[in-house]
Amino acid sequence: MKQLNKSSTAVPSRVKMLVIACQLTCLGMSTAYAQSQTQEKTENNDPISSAQVTITGKKVGMGLMVQENTPKARSTITAEELAKQRPTGNAYEALELMPAVNSYNHDATGLFGGGLTLRGFNSDQIGATINGVPVNDSGSFAVYPQEYVDQENTCSQFVTQGSTDVDSPQIGATGGNFGIITCDPSKTKRIRVAQTLGQLNLSKTYVRYDTGLLEGGRTRFFISASHAQSDKWKGKGGANRDHIDMGFRTDFDKFNSISGTVLYNRAINQNISSFSLADLAKYGYNYDFSQTFVGHAPASPGKAGNDTNSAFGDAYYQLTKNPFENAIASVTAKMRIGENTDIKVIPYFWYGYGTGGNQQKLQAENGFLNKATGKNTATVDLNGDGDTLDRVIVANSSVTRTSRPGVTASVTHTIGDHQVLAGFWFERATHEQFGPMVLVDANGNANDIWLKEGRVLRPDGTPYQSRDWTTISTSNQIFLQDTMSLMNDKVTINAGVRAPTMKRDFTNKANEGTNSGTDYNIEKTYREILPQLGARYQIDNNNQLFFSLARNMKAPPNFVYSTTNNVVLVNGKPTMPVDVQAETSTNIDVGYRLQSDKLTAQATAYSVDFKDRQATAY
Repeated sequence: MKQLNKSSTAVPSRVKMLVIACQLTCLGMSTAYAQSQTQEKTENNDPISSAQVTITGKKVGMGLMVQENTPKARSTITAEELAKQRPTGNAYEALELMPAVNSYNHDATGLFGGGLTLRGFNSDQIGATINGVPVNDSGSFAVYPQEYVDQENTCSQFVTQGSTDVDSPQIGATGGNFGIITCDPSKTKRIRVAQTLGQLNLSKTYVRYDTGLLEGGRTRFFISASHAQSDKWKGKGGANRDHIDMGFRTDFDKFNSISGTVLYNRAINQNISSFSLADLAKYGYNYDFSQTFVGHAPASPGKAGNDTNSAFGDAYYQLTKNPFENAIASVTAKMRIGENTDIKVIPYFWYGYGTGGNQQKLQAENGFLNKATGKNTATVDLNGDGDTLDRVIVANSSVTRTSRPGVTASVTHTIGDHQVLAGFWFERATHEQFGPMVLVDANGNANDIWLKEGRVLRPDGTPYQSRDWTTISTSNQIFLQDTMSLMNDKVTINAGVRAPTMKRDFTNKANEGTNSGTDYNIEKTYREILPQLGARYQIDNNNQLFFSLARNMKAPPNFVYSTTNNVVLVNGKPTMPVDVQAETSTNIDVGYRLQSDKLTAQATAYSVDFKDRQATAY
């Protein structure tokens, strides 16, 4: 995934948008309502055909407040509510009305991402999954909600406030978790088309095709594609996003099935500038990146001819692009191996490649790494004028490439009033973070915005790197939970424990970054035992009380091993003046639910006790 600070943004507080969306659904084999035919007779015994139409009424909350029955604080929204969301919106927007959730977006469309807190926990302290696959950044645990799935393909989202689910595949969640569940392929053949238009040249075209049940009546498939784009709310530039989702499901019988999805996203966003209050007071609310490239200095062989790299706010907008692509593939297999025993296995693979931050940089031609000395004294003629005396505008950014195979497996066994859940999770994430450089032409365009082709090389033939890290994070977790139903289901108690472990294997390769001219390796392992206890008491049909106690954990992010801030090299050996420990939290919830036909309400009191709280200061 990407670096911690993916883009530089400002939140627009005064922007209004007009969005018009229309959707056309073509049903091949079904109608929009249930209908039954009855035969009545007149006084003359002549038959009269009448149609009785049944329309499902909206439930309390209309998909926004689903009635819960778990012994912990939990909130769920369904497709009924998600259908009302802005089509270009992201997962954070859909969750923003949930209890204890606060979110923001960097623009009005949702295409530029945003942030979320849950009971004050930041998003990098909250576990995130899609169809059971963990999607937090494997290095920093950050979440990028605009990347994962089209809103039209989402059937539900849930949040557990405080208590991370015992089977959730997380190593960085001290404040609960949220999950996204995509819609299964339809059992009926259909084509859906949706078109969205709005201000700021906003446009989204979405098409989905469902095969319906194929021959044999067991298997169904869907594929969807969308293209969305929008201008920034200030300055030039915008967002451009292409997305493809596909999935299948085969039901062998009521208890045995296999399903899978592939979610692919490719986006090229331009950053929205962020400045201090003093800057905004000086330059105005809409101050943004420069719309004009300052150009390169004329060639001056034998003399220093320096390009002018203006203040941060005046970087050329075409050099503030943030391209990224990722794919999430997973399969879910459910099997019944006995009358009371079910198995679920979810293998998955996550891949991502892209840049973070602005690309414009002023590079000295004599500032390249000499591997023999570990100093940045090697020289490269960047502008081709025959000397190495100049400072030249180039494109350089932090690139991240991630490969994450993993698997979760669980078995559920019912014994009398007990339902026992046991399983494990394993993942090996290879997280490469490096900073290549490419040249910029006379018009201010990078030779390759993905920083793949035409990389600038050092004199020894190796590529320039503003950082060069590889982190292999091997994570595993075993979990066990017993859910007991007592007093004719008036009382539910669950007691569980999970034991996550993460091994960080961090390698710094000598690079041109700050204090990074030496190769070194750091290995750290973090493990905890995390118990959980929950109880729910059903007072009557409409009223219930619940209680939960859970211990959670977050391993340190991988950037604590970088020499920039946290590692000191002594005779070439890495030492950490502060050995950052895993963050843990103990969360206690006590709550009441009223769930009747006319009113659904929930009130929760909670307490959070931290140990080794992680924080980053600038």
